[in-house]
Amino acid sequence: MDAVRNIIFTACLCAVISAMVQMISPERMKKELGLICSLVLIICIAAQIAGTKININKSFSIEDNSDYQELSEEYNQMILEQSESSIESGVSDALADEEIYPEKIIIVCTLDEYNYVKTDKAYVYLSKDDYEEKAEKVQVVLDELLPESETEVICSD
Repeated sequence: MDAVRNIIFTACLCAVISAMVQMISPERMKKELGLICSLVLIICIAAQIAGTKININKSFSIEDNSDYQELSEEYNQMILEQSESSIESGVSDALADEEIYPEKIIIVCTLDEYNYVKTDKAYVYLSKDDYEEKAEKVQVVLDELLPESETEVICSD
């Protein structure tokens, strides 16, 4: 008698949950969610008939997975490299508008605690001739483009 009561209770509970999911789901997803809810109902009733318990309280932690951490670090590194490259291009274009052509531009970016890209440092290397004439203008352009970054104009030898 207990088993029959558990089966009926499980079926009713699954039906109520299924109805709530169907009500709040978007129209284009109703068929898929209906199928998933039906499968869950069948599994729960089969587990009750077989007398086994379904334990869905198992915890899964992504941080324990070293493969995930490696991929995450690789992804973060790719984001930083792409950001640095894009910022270097932007600085180069802004300097070209001022008819300043540096020998090298180095941008150093980091990710903050919320995974936002932050430009920490910017180095612009000018030739000796350009450094004497255009270093101040380069510093003004850098301060406009990267106001929260540490910027430095360097004379290359």
